[in-house]
Amino acid sequence: MLIHLPLTDEHWTYTDHLTPPRRGGTAASACPLQVVKNRHGETYPYYSCLGRHSKRTDCTLRSIQIEHAEDLIQDLYDRISLAPEFRRDLETLLRHGLKQLRTDTDLVREQLEATKQTIERRQRKLLEAHYNDAIPIDMLRAEQKRLDTELSATKRSLSNLTADLAEADELIAIALDIAQHAGNTYRQAPEHIRRMFNQLLFDKLLVTTDDNGQHHVDATSRAPFDVIYSPDTRALVHEARHAQHPATRPAKRKNPPKSAGSP
Repeated sequence: MLIHLPLTDEHWTYTDHLTPPRRGGTAASACPLQVVKNRHGETYPYYSCLGRHSKRTDCTLRSIQIEHAEDLIQDLYDRISLAPEFRRDLETLLRHGLKQLRTDTDLVREQLEATKQTIERRQRKLLEAHYNDAIPIDMLRAEQKRLDTELSATKRSLSNLTADLAEADELIAIALDIAQHAGNTYRQAPEHIRRMFNQLLFDKLLVTTDDNGQHHVDATSRAPFDVIYSPDTRALVHEARHAQHPATRPAKRKNPPKSAGSP
């Protein structure tokens, strides 16, 4: 069973996968914020499943205090924070890929520039043909409209190529800084910044309960952090490390030549 923590403080929504499917294949309830007070006047804010409380679902999720939920989320941030060495190797890998992308993009840009120049030549020829009374005005307008559309699309493609690469170069450093220092940043941030951080990094924060009723938190990351934290990315970094520093086998010891009379 799991719940989806929204990225606001009002309530959590959750999906109970142990309940018989309804409509969308799962039964969904809310986990509103509740506050109880003990006999000493101490308050305990917590989230509790309405479906479980009202016995409308077979949910097995136990109530969880907000403080405990925050501790679990902090543990998650600490787990996903990139080690400095891994961040360095990942940045090297990403920038190498970006360099290759630039090379490919340069080829695409050359093709687009050639297309742009071809369209502009055709437009000039159309005007010359019209001035020489070779084509009527209606045909000129229709053809010029078609060429204008092609030219605008080509110019947009050229502009997007440059903008995308410039943005990607900047985003690599920003995203890796966030991913490396996620744990410390979240720990030191005030509540409203923590909420913004959750919205930046995650689509969902998932709270699960194990067979012993213990709560655990995992997450579904948003782009580009879904790539940064992906097992596939980790595997690529390890492969790159192995390629740079292949394991060396110890050289075989040569047996000394036997001298005359040796056994």
